[in-house]
Order: sequence, then structure tokens, then C-alpha cells
Amino acid sequence: MPDPLVASLANSIDVLRVLSSAPRGLSNAEIASRTGTTRATARRLLLTLEELGYVRGDGSRFRLRPRVMEIGQRYLDGLGLPALARPHLERLCATVNDTCSLTILDGYSVVYANRVKAQRIMAISIAVGTRIPAYRVSSGRAMLAMLPDDELTSWIDGARAHCAAEGADDFPEDFDDIIRAARSDGYALVDREFNPMLRSIAAPVLGHGGRAVAAVNVSTAVSRTSAQQLREDVLPQLLQTTAEISDALTR
Repeated sequence: MPDPLVASLANSIDVLRVLSSAPRGLSNAEIASRTGTTRATARRLLLTLEELGYVRGDGSRFRLRPRVMEIGQRYLDGLGLPALARPHLERLCATVNDTCSLTILDGYSVVYANRVKAQRIMAISIAVGTRIPAYRVSSGRAMLAMLPDDELTSWIDGARAHCAAEGADDFPEDFDDIIRAARSDGYALVDREFNPMLRSIAAPVLGHGGRAVAAVNVSTAVSRTSAQQLREDVLPQLLQTTAEISDALTR
């Protein structure tokens, strides 16, 4: 590691990253293995993070505490995008009567930056700050569809390797074709892949230069809305919303 870098800081961030993908927590040994450190080093880092309020230990396993969301929320607030998008999400939610979310792409994950819940009960509950693998959800696919070919190929190769390292085996074999179809269509639809009780549709929010800086998705219950209804009834409203947010962002 180059001299200007502080190894303990880098290792601490690695610990937070591996814990962010393990909501049930990890043991000291598991964290040491996943971060490439010794058990003694991992324990020192965990105890420090616990003292600072970012990690909670119960004797055998360690989990993230809500305080870690402060950092991400301040970053999102600094972007200004969640606040800018909020009224647009509220109008979309009122129109389609389903939960609407704004997400950003961060590495191989999407991060929920804002969310307006419909009064209808959803099969799952997702909070602002939640991270989900980008390949699994419509918003991730909508943003990836806007990447140039070389960046998309690099992302897919890296995501496949990351999934293999994490022991995940649900990365679609035809993901290249899925993303190119989303690029052609201008939106992405995920039908019961992420959750067997949900369908979702998403479109990108474009910043300067036409790059996707975020995506808006609409999630609905399989029992309530068909894929055809999402395309025919919800998609026009969704595309109008993302166009309005994109316009406001680039003024």
C-alpha cells in the first residue's frame, strides 16, 4: 500500500463494506477472512468501530448500527438530488398509487436515496440508505443500460467476479442481452426476479452529458398489476417523471 494511505483506515472501511452485505452479522473470523486481515487486526478494528458507534457486537457476531447511514445521507443531501426529486416522486406515487423510489448506482449496488410509499402494503420494506445488488433490480439495470459499451463490459465482468467471491449464484447468464434490451427500450422491467411477489419498472435520470445519475422505479404487487399494465399504464407516467427530474437537474 502506498505510503500516503493509512492502512488502518482502509481496513476499517473494508470492515464496514463486508458488514453492509451481511444484515445478520458476521463473526470476527468471517470478517478477517473477507477483509484479508488477521483475526487480531479484525478484532481491533471492530472494537474501534463499536466504540465510535458504527458497529454493534453481541459476543459472537458483529452488525452495522444505524449511525453508518449518517455518512451516506450527508453525501446524498450534498448532491441535492433527493430533495429535488422528492416532489416529482410524490406526484408519481399519487398518480400510479404504488411505491416510487430514487436510487443511485454505487459500485455493484444501488443505494436508495429517496422513497415515497403508497398506502398499499408492500411485500418488502426498503429504507433510504438500503443497498441492493444492481443486477437484481430494475433501477440498477436502467442505469447500467446507459453506460458506454466498454464501461458496461467492465462492470459486468467485475460484478460476476464479485458475486462469485461472495458466493452468490444468481447473476443472470444473459445479463448482457438484458441490459442491451433495456438500453433499446429506454426502461427496465424486473418481473418476480428480485422478489416473487413483486414487479418493478424503472427509467434513468440523466445529468449533464446524458449520463445516468440516478433512476426512478415503481414497485407493485404481482397480484395487483401485470407486466403489460406496467408498460401501458405506468411507464408513460414514469418517463414523464424522469424527464422532469432530468430537466430540473441540468438547468
